[in-house]
Amino acid sequence: EKRLTLDFYIRKFLAKPKQKLDGTVLNILRIAVYEMMFQEEVPLSVSIDEAVELAKRYGGEDESHRFVNGVLGQIAKRLEAEIGYLL
Repeated sequence: EKRLTLDFYIRKFLAKPKQKLDGTVLNILRIAVYEMMFQEEVPLSVSIDEAVELAKRYGGEDESHRFVNGVLGQIAKRLEAEIGYLL
């Protein structure tokens, strides 16, 4: 149910919305965005840091951690503006 919401939100922040994502990277983004949107007790910066570490370890591509960091950084800024979250 929330997966469609997460995927929709993630796609809004991709450079190319139709971009094909590695399944592992997409799942890392889903977990992080879920935490950012629905787990208020987890600071945004912690969600981002954990996702970046997962991408370094399991991401497949050498630059996947940078990609994850960039996408989640943009999402965090939007959430801060929309909901008033603090990093």
